[in-house]
Amino acid sequence: MSLSHGRPYLAIPGPSVIPDRVLAAMMRPAPNIYSGPLTEMMEGL
Repeated sequence: MSLSHGRPYLAIPGPSVIPDRVLAAMMRPAPNIYSGPLTEMMEGL
């Protein structure tokens, strides 16, 4: 992502300034809900 035109911002319903830590959290991959620790945790329910 190029910042040559300034820092991008979310404009819905906006404009809203989004903190860097929130932007970083949005880039994390979603957990796999079909295998792994999440399904093992749900077996007891």
